[in-house]
Amino acid sequence: MTDNARTGGPGFMLALEARATGPDEPDLNTAIAAARDEYRDGDADARRMWSDAAAHDWDMLCADPVTRGEWASDVRRLAILATVFEAVPERAERMILTWALDPDEPSRADMRGMLGDERPVDFDRLLDDLTDGACAYAPGDDLLADRIGTASNVLGPIAENAPDVVAYAITSLKAAFTLAQGDLAEAMDLIAFCRPHLDSTRLADAVEAQARARAQSGGDGMGDGHGHGRADAVGRLPPVLRGAPRPAGRWLRGRRGSAAPEGWNHATDTAGHAGQSRGQSEVLPGRQGRGRRAAARVS
Repeated sequence: MTDNARTGGPGFMLALEARATGPDEPDLNTAIAAARDEYRDGDADARRMWSDAAAHDWDMLCADPVTRGEWASDVRRLAILATVFEAVPERAERMILTWALDPDEPSRADMRGMLGDERPVDFDRLLDDLTDGACAYAPGDDLLADRIGTASNVLGPIAENAPDVVAYAITSLKAAFTLAQGDLAEAMDLIAFCRPHLDSTRLADAVEAQARARAQSGGDGMGDGHGHGRADAVGRLPPVLRGAPRPAGRWLRGRRGSAAPEGWNHATDTAGHAGQSRGQSEVLPGRQGRGRRAAARVS
């Protein structure tokens, strides 16, 4: 084990940069492989530091103005996120869903708490709170579309370059985003696509259950009628993210200079908006509510 692995230091990037021979190196695919190796060599304290760093990196990437219109391109941050996503997928899914779908923005401490919480995630309750609760966004809310678009621009390059198990888990996240925007049919299609390949189907099960319940209660499954049910593909994969190609037939395929995969990025014409999001369905200790949720509690 290296000293960097014990301390959670950036050894994987230092080594890759030391061997880089061109401006496109290290590419994201190579960086993720190196990050996975360093994570696996780390002890429990080092892995906690990786999770804490991943919450910070998610926050930083989503705050980057570049990410509002195209895929994120910070190789180091994306590699750390991909590694932690693979290690603790349900916790990462909870953090990302909360950030994207909740009008009351979680703090960085909240997100670190979500990644460190070892309790099983109740996705049924979480999705019910985030998509159908009293403080939830309406399916056609421009702020929701902007939030999902930003999250998608961070997740896109990870899905393209991380191991398949991560790519399929990100597909289940996309299904949850699609459900939140009112497209029940597309959400069901995505779940049917990714379910056979998932290590954990808890999120997929929750999305499917909600989609079926809404369809039975009268939803038409075709979005909200304002252009938010179906996703629009925008943004391009920067050269530095080029890595090994995905298996043939995968909907997450992409190449340097190619458009982002059809249906992946939900952002449309909402770049001028900045959404807020709240926390998980069970408020973490010390959480200070803001926005709609705080107002609802006061009232």
